[in-house]
Amino acid sequence: MWWAGSFAAVAVVAGLSFSCTARVVLWFVALAGASATTVTLAAGGTPGQVAGVAFLAAGLSAAGWALGRSARVRGARRRAFAAYASGAAAVPGLAAEAERHRLAADLHDTAAHRLTGIMIGASSALHVRDGRLTAEAGAHAVREGRLVVAELTRLTELDARADHARLADLDALVAGWPGRGVAYRRDAGDVPPPIAALAVRIVREALTNSRRHAPGVPVDVLVREHGGRLVVTVTDQGRGGAAFDAGSGCGLAVLQSEAAAAGGSLEAGPTAVPAGCGWRVRAVLPLGDGGSRRGRWWSEHVRNWAPVVLGVGIPVGGLLVPDPGDVPLPGKELALLVPLLILHALPLRWHLARPVPALAATLSLYPLIELARVSGWPITPGGDLVLWCGWIELIMVYGIGVARGPRGVLAPLAVGSTVGAALAWGPGIVGNRFAAWAVLSAFVLVPVVIAWAAGVLLAAGRARRR
Repeated sequence: MWWAGSFAAVAVVAGLSFSCTARVVLWFVALAGASATTVTLAAGGTPGQVAGVAFLAAGLSAAGWALGRSARVRGARRRAFAAYASGAAAVPGLAAEAERHRLAADLHDTAAHRLTGIMIGASSALHVRDGRLTAEAGAHAVREGRLVVAELTRLTELDARADHARLADLDALVAGWPGRGVAYRRDAGDVPPPIAALAVRIVREALTNSRRHAPGVPVDVLVREHGGRLVVTVTDQGRGGAAFDAGSGCGLAVLQSEAAAAGGSLEAGPTAVPAGCGWRVRAVLPLGDGGSRRGRWWSEHVRNWAPVVLGVGIPVGGLLVPDPGDVPLPGKELALLVPLLILHALPLRWHLARPVPALAATLSLYPLIELARVSGWPITPGGDLVLWCGWIELIMVYGIGVARGPRGVLAPLAVGSTVGAALAWGPGIVGNRFAAWAVLSAFVLVPVVIAWAAGVLLAAGRARRR
């Protein structure tokens, strides 16, 4: 009956993990664990049994979460691959269309921004009577013409793409803007290059339109990060300064659609205060970690610590809540064994990010156990630790197979020899221990190699899908 309830709990947690966020699952696990310990305490359970139920609830919940999350990830990958396969034929045409759109937008920016500067400089040179001002206007037109040539040259280069953009480009744009009527402030740090490129184009378009429709008016440019989003605001004091450019079709109207495609928004219109006496362009662009930053924090921590909870909860809970026919371990032995189990499972926290050091830390525990036993400590033999939770080494070897592929071939050999030595030097082995070491190492090597090979095959399959 007890095991039926455990399987039911694992199934419920797996179902929640498949359909809900990690935070929801944690709340459910906390409530379920509190209920289980309360029932145990009300039924007259000892403090050790109550603690054992709490450990078991945590370990079983971690197992259910791992099963549900694994099914969720596999389903998402299958759907993503099916979507890619169904649309693969259209990718070349879409890529060509996107490239044409990029070139059209860049050509529009060059024509509207730089050529407008040339036109203003040349017009000023024709109309002013002061020789010094005429020379300055002509020099400005020449500088703008050189910049046009440089930008047209840049358009033909392969690195003229959004994945090289930074907000520092926005600083350079405003710093080199003609005139001194632009008040600029940036409170945002590094952002994804596509978002930075879109922000630069929005500010350039707004400044160009303000210069064209309301020349000489003060313009405020504010770029800040708020709530995981980049907020770009360009406001001028002239009537209708940064209006939508409906002539070419590549102005703010196109930028508005690009902002929407990126998951953000772009609005342009008269300022509210004072009504109709200015123009404001405001873009809100997602940075990829906005409102879900807290959710990802929960998900990452659950993913990192769930294996540790699983590796500690089930064996410790099983020791504290023994079966009806088993004899409970003495308190002094439990006091030494529980920290040992925790130390054995703790490296699972890093088995994905640092699989080799994590495995080395786990295996180093076995010689320390033997040294403690030789010194007279009443500590559990390393062979018993293998029998209780040797699956932890299998998980780590599997992770090394996924992370390092065939290069991690030494990991199974290290596990086989170390675990074989822990079993061979246990108290139940008599006779030639070195011969027992060789036999037991070969026996242990079979499941270890299978786990490592499974990881290698999984990594190869992922590489093919990518």
